[in-house]
Amino acid sequence: MARLLELPAQDLDQHIEEEVEKNPALEAEDLDDPTADGLQVELPGRMLTAAKTPTAAEENENSDWNAQDGYREPKVALEESEDFYGPFNFRTTQSLYESLIEQLAPFELQDWEREVVEFIIYNLTPAGLLSVPLEKLARQYAYQVGREVPLSEWERLLGQVVHKLEPPGVGARNLLEAFRLQIEALDPQEEPLKPLLHKLVTEHGEALEKGQWERIKRRMALDEATWKALIRRLAALDPRPGLSADEAVAPAISPDFILHFREDGAFQVEVVYYRPRRLRIRRQYLELLEKLARQREPELRETYEEIKKRVEAAKQFMEHLQQRERTLRLTVEEIVRQQKAFFLNGCDEKYLRPMILEDVANAVGLDISTVSRVAHSKYIQTPCGIYPLKFFFSEGVRAADGGEVANKAVWRHIRELIEGEDPENPYSDEALVKLLQERGIEIRRRTVAKYRHQLGIPTAAERRQRYKLR
Repeated sequence: MARLLELPAQDLDQHIEEEVEKNPALEAEDLDDPTADGLQVELPGRMLTAAKTPTAAEENENSDWNAQDGYREPKVALEESEDFYGPFNFRTTQSLYESLIEQLAPFELQDWEREVVEFIIYNLTPAGLLSVPLEKLARQYAYQVGREVPLSEWERLLGQVVHKLEPPGVGARNLLEAFRLQIEALDPQEEPLKPLLHKLVTEHGEALEKGQWERIKRRMALDEATWKALIRRLAALDPRPGLSADEAVAPAISPDFILHFREDGAFQVEVVYYRPRRLRIRRQYLELLEKLARQREPELRETYEEIKKRVEAAKQFMEHLQQRERTLRLTVEEIVRQQKAFFLNGCDEKYLRPMILEDVANAVGLDISTVSRVAHSKYIQTPCGIYPLKFFFSEGVRAADGGEVANKAVWRHIRELIEGEDPENPYSDEALVKLLQERGIEIRRRTVAKYRHQLGIPTAAERRQRYKLR
């Protein structure tokens, strides 16, 4: 069950497919009707394993609509709007980004390591290159996720993970690095020029960038035939390695949830399924199981137990899918409820409230680990755009009224103040502390400096100098 909670919507499709292939008692039928529910689970009403009869409360829980709330979705089956399958949903080809994410499984990364690696991958250009400096990526990550990761860890994960993915050269920060990564991936037995190629791009990179061919040739002291072969092989390297693996070339993030708001402030959360289907236990297995149970022949006992085992596994899997959706919906609805002011004010970060995993877990009666799994690697499409669920979690800073202000809200205040400052006389960190205090935010100078750095904003002296150089 824990694994199901962690799976994003698109990975869930693959997991269901694998389960169907593994268990012949489980049957999946694709639904061609675009108005069909995203995932229909048909649990048999009569089984030898004594299927539980739902209570009256559970019957109401699974009914299509709650008359009192008026604007709530079904708990298991979802009514999809006409534009449910938007441009970010169905993909007929696999993009570079999807290919790279799929290759991460063998690395056995910790959760935070995988988050950083995925953040790098989704910031690659369509050509597979990393054009954003790691320092800036680290600051952006800290801003979005609310947690800092040392730059040394970004360097390590880029080199030990991203640069080891296929096709060779992805994640390179410049052309020479792209060439070097491709050369290092060559088999020396199949490519005898590998040592010379590596020397060319590592020891003569500056001259190579300037096109000083004759100078390089003299310094490498190569005969004409070897030189021409080396240049031909260099020309065969791909300056845009990502395009060879990317048929779709679109780094679209596919949401796991869709948030709708009505004019009166009521909201609705959709749990997304990208492949509408109906899951059920094969009728032939249920009939055979019942027949064997009636016969009670000793020589068929082993067959009966095997079929019963498969049927029970199929039933349990479908029950877990139902439980997954109820848990996802319960958790995300609470996240939206606690951050409702953010959405109702045009997604202005100043309206974010402090919220940690424990806050949501206590509100919905779940373990903190369960809430963490729900928020892991999942995104929600809102009227303001797509956000990672972890964006809405942040620590608090003390406010003048005794309450707390989310650190992301403080970041927004700092950006707003600096954007409106006099460029010839920019605010120092001490001045920002006083201005924030006037807005009811109690904060120390070193915390302001830390947040400013996370936002990628230079010091007051550097901002003044940059303005003078314009």
